[in-house]
Amino acid sequence: MRRKKKGASLITVVVIFAILITLGTAALSLTATDYNLRIGESKRVKNLYYSESGVDVTYGVMGKVVEKAIYEGNRAVDTFMTSLNGSGGIIELQRENIKNGEAINGEKYIDNAGNIDEAKIKTAQNETFKAAFRNYLTSEYPTAGSNVSRIIYCLENNVYFNDTGAEVSVNFQTAEKPNIVIAGARRRVFSQDDKLDLNIESSFQTSVTATSTANMPFKRTIGVTYTINVPNYNDTYYVQTEKKSINVNPLMKRAIAIDGDLTINGNFQVDGDIFVKGRESGNAADKVYDKYKGGILIQGNNGDDKKVVFKGIIATAKSFNVKGTNTVEILPSDNSTDGMGKLYAGNAYVGKSTQGETDSYNSNLKVSGQVYTDNDLALNARNSHINIDEYYGISDSSDTPVSGSVRGSYTDERMSSCIIVNSDDIDTGSTVSINRKAYIMGTAYIKTGPVFQTGESVSVKGNYRAYANELNNASGENSYLKGGNVYFGYYTPLQLADKYKSLQDNSTKDMIVTDKSKYFNLYANEKGMGVIKGTGISLPANTASETNTITIGAYVSKSNDGRFLTYPENYSDGIHRNLIDEKRTNYAREVFEMGNDTGSLLQKYKLGIVDKYVSNQVDFNNVVNYIEPTKHEVIINNDPSKTIIIYGKNTAPVDNSTTISVNATSGKASGIIVTKGNVIIKGEATYTGSIIAAGDVTSENDGALKKIKYDMNYVYRLIARNYEKFKNNSGQYIFDSSIQEPKVIEINDEVSIGGNDTAHNNISDKIIAKSRWRIVK
Repeated sequence: MRRKKKGASLITVVVIFAILITLGTAALSLTATDYNLRIGESKRVKNLYYSESGVDVTYGVMGKVVEKAIYEGNRAVDTFMTSLNGSGGIIELQRENIKNGEAINGEKYIDNAGNIDEAKIKTAQNETFKAAFRNYLTSEYPTAGSNVSRIIYCLENNVYFNDTGAEVSVNFQTAEKPNIVIAGARRRVFSQDDKLDLNIESSFQTSVTATSTANMPFKRTIGVTYTINVPNYNDTYYVQTEKKSINVNPLMKRAIAIDGDLTINGNFQVDGDIFVKGRESGNAADKVYDKYKGGILIQGNNGDDKKVVFKGIIATAKSFNVKGTNTVEILPSDNSTDGMGKLYAGNAYVGKSTQGETDSYNSNLKVSGQVYTDNDLALNARNSHINIDEYYGISDSSDTPVSGSVRGSYTDERMSSCIIVNSDDIDTGSTVSINRKAYIMGTAYIKTGPVFQTGESVSVKGNYRAYANELNNASGENSYLKGGNVYFGYYTPLQLADKYKSLQDNSTKDMIVTDKSKYFNLYANEKGMGVIKGTGISLPANTASETNTITIGAYVSKSNDGRFLTYPENYSDGIHRNLIDEKRTNYAREVFEMGNDTGSLLQKYKLGIVDKYVSNQVDFNNVVNYIEPTKHEVIINNDPSKTIIIYGKNTAPVDNSTTISVNATSGKASGIIVTKGNVIIKGEATYTGSIIAAGDVTSENDGALKKIKYDMNYVYRLIARNYEKFKNNSGQYIFDSSIQEPKVIEINDEVSIGGNDTAHNNISDKIIAKSRWRIVK
């Protein structure tokens, strides 16, 4: 039997177990390491997600803040729109500015007609919205300390603001809250192209609880760039307008339309057309002066520094009389189509209007345009001047009055248009200048008993001597006018040539206008121009190609080369009749028809009747009196005993049983006056609108400037807005509607915005754009 070695098996077992233990320990160590690595990677991924969530949350916060910025922009637009509309709004104030001829400060939201400029308002809406949007995001937020923009504060602190302005926080569990950092300046502004770039880094790391690999912080950082773009204001825009159709009466087209007289004392301006029917003068005790009574009278000693200015068309069937010391200008209106102011009058007269008056001095009439007279253009003042571009004296006493014409009742001197100069200093101071055209269809009469018709279309005081002297040198076809062939009649207190002996049959014939015209020219040639007065008179020269002066009688004028000459009559019925009829038609349109092309205007001229005037265009018998309570902007009065007084600066308005006041103590007032009575203007005042009166209009002589400004759009709109007030007690329109000129007027226009309330609930990628996403760490 072999001998066995004791312990070998044990050693073997021990070795095997040692190997197994070593391998097991190694396996366990490897497993633990792998576990830690897996846990660490899991935390790294989790931290990356948490960092990414910080970016997402930042986007959400940014969206909320941008929504609030849009809300603030919309609110700013609402405020702007409110400021535009209503009483005292920007649109109303700008219409007032235009009405008063004042400059508009700042952006203009209406055109010159008072209509809303939608494009301008859309632009202003957009600019207002954008400014408020930018300001909300970039303005300093007080809670954040100095010089920190609201958007930076909100993003870094994960807060936004609700509709009440309260701060709202985005809640994170403490262990899950990423750290947000906004790179760059703390106070931001948008770029010129309305962009705001925000470079954001969101980082997260695990809290360290041990030193193992699995418990490292594993900080992860995500970077992204957000760009906020300023949006446009996109709500629907519209103008809500109420419209009213009115029938426009010619009265509504005038700054002043009256049946009585317009008496101007002092500094006065009218921007707009004027119609003055004028009062009848009654019995003509003085045929020379009484025909000049009634109509428009400018009087008072106002000096050279104060003027009376008319811009537009002035029409009166009576006289336009300038006396005292005044300078009067007639200019084209701002909307004139031909660039000419126009005066249509029975007479245009510069100087005293009654024989007993004090002489007028330094009275001037300047017309940049045309003057039409149905009778005379006269100067009877010292050191005074008449300057007119075109003058048309259109009445001819040789015309036979038509049936029904008032002209049949006129005296001969009332039917014969001419230029009369009674100024003693016409050779040394005073002047009459007609610059471009002069058509004169009558001749002057001498104030004798009976009156004596001269052969002069331009008559100067003293030149009547020509008819009191015999001619010695008349020969040829004019020999019938030589002394011995001419008879002189007695016209108290003068002996004047009025008949001649026919060389054909020795019969006695009356001298007609053409005979007297020849007589006057022969006298001037025989005696020399030194005996003829009128060197201060200038009429346009005729040329071979153009006839600028047409007269039915002789006239005196300086020639183009400065010589003072007499000229013979040159009117030819066959050549010039149509020209004269055209001027008569124009006169009838403005004076007899108040600017309307109704019926045969030439026939109306021949009748000589004012067809349209205030009292037959307004139904005063059935008017319902009305005074607009706030500003007296609309006054309708059928009581002829009541006087409407416009009180300007430095006056005290008074209402009583006989007066109605319009308060213009600020210097301005506006409205429309329709009255059966008179109107008086006191103090410095600008009245914009229209004065329609069956009585007189008088401006007081208080040294203050008074202005009447016509604004068609304002007047039409005012009538349309108060249309029911312009109806009589039977519900009918108080203005005569036989003239059909309908107008549709915008009466209540209000600028508004629309759109759905959720228009900005979803923030478009165009407003917040993401770019340059990256893993920083």
